[in-house]
Amino acid sequence: MFAIDLFIYNSFTELREDEHGQGTLTYSFKNDAYANIISGSISWNGTPFIRQELFSTSSSLKGAKVIVKESSACGCTTIKATIIDPTSMLLQNEDTQSYFYTDPYSIQYVSTPLNDNGYQLKIIFSNKNEAYSGTLSYLTTGITWAPNYDLFLTDGAKWTFDAYVNIKNAQQGQYNVNNTYLIGGNVQLAS
Repeated sequence: MFAIDLFIYNSFTELREDEHGQGTLTYSFKNDAYANIISGSISWNGTPFIRQELFSTSSSLKGAKVIVKESSACGCTTIKATIIDPTSMLLQNEDTQSYFYTDPYSIQYVSTPLNDNGYQLKIIFSNKNEAYSGTLSYLTTGITWAPNYDLFLTDGAKWTFDAYVNIKNAQQGQYNVNNTYLIGGNVQLAS
């Protein structure tokens, strides 16, 4: 859970988070949250950077040392292996140097823990010994809003008018929201 500002439009939401630190900024997205991010919308406004990298965390498993339970009748034999391709689960047997595919659930990770297969953003600054400061923002389709109005008339001369907002978070991610801005009208995104 992190502190953010939400700018909720009719068709998308901009999330902004202030970031401060030193070295490389590393930011993680779960798969369901990343799936709702509008392509090309991740941006950084702050300390100048030299490179921005976005990659699937499953790719970080490449080269990981693992132990695989061999699929035999007793299931008692194990194979020491190295992950060659984390997407297809192509492994190389350390003893025989042969290659094989396996089920990801039959693997025990020795050097790298199993992760949630999300995405990781890295922003590399020119001097890793200096502090960085700025705002990370991106557009998502996972959060929407709709107005709701109630008008109560009594005795013909008295009335009350109540206005509410229903905010729906389809991502089901938890956010610690500093400020929320509701913006009406249509905004066309360039594609």
